[in-house]
Amino acid sequence: MSSTTSNWAGHEINELIMKNKPIWSFVTEDPIKQESIKSGWQKWIKTGGNPMRFWLSSKMAVSGKLPVEIRMIPHSKAIENGHTFWILLIDLSKEWSYREHCRAEIRSTRNKREQAYLDFASWLHDWKAPLCTIESSTWLCLRYKSELDAEKRDRHLRRIEKAVHEMKTGMQDWQTWHQPPSLRTISKIGIWSLIKDRIQQISPVLKTGQKILMFHQGSSEINTDPTALSHVLDNLLANASKFSPDHTSIWVRGWNSKGILRIDVSDEGIGIPKSEINQLFEPRYRASNASDTPGNGLGLSTVHRLIKQLGGDIQVISEINEGTTFTISLKNQQQSHEKSTDHRRQFRNPIQHR
Repeated sequence: MSSTTSNWAGHEINELIMKNKPIWSFVTEDPIKQESIKSGWQKWIKTGGNPMRFWLSSKMAVSGKLPVEIRMIPHSKAIENGHTFWILLIDLSKEWSYREHCRAEIRSTRNKREQAYLDFASWLHDWKAPLCTIESSTWLCLRYKSELDAEKRDRHLRRIEKAVHEMKTGMQDWQTWHQPPSLRTISKIGIWSLIKDRIQQISPVLKTGQKILMFHQGSSEINTDPTALSHVLDNLLANASKFSPDHTSIWVRGWNSKGILRIDVSDEGIGIPKSEINQLFEPRYRASNASDTPGNGLGLSTVHRLIKQLGGDIQVISEINEGTTFTISLKNQQQSHEKSTDHRRQFRNPIQHR
């Protein structure tokens, strides 16, 4: 055995040659296993020595073992007596690492597929409540036919409108969560017009007496993904309304300066326990005081994921029964080569204002 091979295996050359240790002693220290390997080794020699793979004990390997392939090659000067041959050891570490990488990729893909199925099943379950609302309110609306029933009919139509909005938001959460980041498109958008558009879209489903107030200053344009940002705003505004009582205000404040956009969305709602804020962006996590409010726990985790994919940051400040403020920060990004899309046409709400 050459000194290069001995160093690679982590043994001194004298340890391998002068002590005349059998090769199976370098595979395992267990005597029973050594006997089994010895029997296999002798059989391998007699049958012509087809390539064989096993783990070789190595002091250099982190795990203490190296994956190797062993081959027997007859010595060119001793073919006649047949007693002398070369033993060729091939390091399979790179191949093994590549195989492990492939196995990890397969496991990751399988886990993502299974998680997508579970998320979809959960999302279908979350649809039951708004579907029941639509069914019952539609049934009542069909029976409110006189002008005296107009107020009752309008009340149930608003319930239907709100239920459809909840279903639409849940669908967008699920679709956005499982959308590959490679599909993001960066384009120049009018940030203040986009915010106004999102406020206009959610206004019909606000609770009684709720209102959204907007303040902004700085440049009106930024390069970012309009699809992702619109989804972020839709989610934060919907949560601000959902977790706030009637007759409260929701504030949207924006600053765009020196290539950095900052948007605050504040409400006067139930707040979030301080001990739970760090867990708020985990998939399927819901705050302990939100159990009575419908939701699937994907909204804020999707928001966090989108903001991170855009190279931004999101922070939360909250006080119980006083309100919550979400602050998102985004940098001006390089525009994609693809043609920009009108965000209002892309996110048109199927529910029209009456």
